[in-house]
Amino acid sequence: MRILVENGRLLDPSRELDVQESLWIEDGIICEKQAFSANQADRLIDAAGGWVVPGLIDLHVHFRDPGLTYKEDIHTGAAAAAAASAACCAAAASRAAVQFAAAAA
Repeated sequence: MRILVENGRLLDPSRELDVQESLWIEDGIICEKQAFSANQADRLIDAAGGWVVPGLIDLHVHFRDPGLTYKEDIHTGAAAAAAASAACCAAAASRAAVQFAAAAA
């Protein structure tokens, strides 16, 4: 599948990249510039006003599991993180969850 992301602000701090240009993706791999034309793309994404970034890491999440799963559990928390473009999360302990686990032991 060929995807063309146009008009986005490409940001990659590891390469000190901050440019306004298009991004070409073919079969899940980022391609060289202008690897194919817009009419050859299977999907065209207009990222005007948005950022195009590598997978972000959320270093402080509380999934409320165990103990407070009526608020959120690992499944709903992970789904929310993915919807917000987080590639992975580092779960922090929740005091209530720790107390719940201690009480259950």
